[in-house]
Amino acid sequence: MNERQSFTQAERRKRFEETHDVATAMIHAQRAARDAKTVRLRELREAKEQEALRLRLGVEPKHRNDQCE
Repeated sequence: MNERQSFTQAERRKRFEETHDVATAMIHAQRAARDAKTVRLRELREAKEQEALRLRLGVEPKHRNDQCE
């Protein structure tokens, strides 16, 4: 009946470090996904704004073949 009921300091530290490492990895993965989404949405928004500006100004997109003529 001399069983230990709690963890030793070393065991607690090891469990903390493992949990911390997993949590940190998850945070980094979520941040990378959020940053990628932000970049994608920004590019879509800028393309949409450029298209709207071209339509407002009545400018057609330039084609490379038009420059050669």
